Amino acid sequence: MKPMNKTLSRSRGYTTVELMVSMTLLVVLAGAAAGAFNQSQDLLNWNYNFVSLQKELRRTLDVMSREVRESSPTSPGGILPVTVTPGVNRFTFQIPSAISGNTVTAWTQISYALTADNRVTRTVDNGAPVAIGSDVQSLTFVYPLNLLTAPRTVQIQINGRRTALERTVTAALTGEVTLRNP
Repeated sequence: MKPMNKTLSRSRGYTTVELMVSMTLLVVLAGAAAGAFNQSQDLLNWNYNFVSLQKELRRTLDVMSREVRESSPTSPGGILPVTVTPGVNRFTFQIPSAISGNTVTAWTQISYALTADNRVTRTVDNGAPVAIGSDVQSLTFVYPLNLLTAPRTVQIQINGRRTALERTVTAALTGEVTLRNP
């Protein structure tokens, strides 16, 4: 028999050092892939919460804008038609509810307010408040009392805030509404 070639016996397997280097590289690459996955998952969650918050604020602003648009800058029966209460984040206005010919015979009073639990509520004629929006941090109404400088416009600014997975998402919307009824 012939003696076994020493070079062939060495090339048949991995040495301990080669195995350790390979495993170290595999662990580093797997860790980098897991970190990238976690970062993309966090970004996806943040984007989802941001879009969801924007959608909620947009819906709330749309509900308020549609109704404020029906209000009147003139005084029905001596009552101030539009009232802004700055410290309370409250906006009260009146819309026509019954019309006979060219004359408004009845008015409905509507009030929007920001509650302590970050909800926007709508109250009709001193009834029970109904929530129309959530996650609202601040709600600001600007209505100029001088109708000559900015006639018939109401500016609504709504800021929202939501916390999810230890990350805070904020968004802001501003809308300007022109009162339709003279």
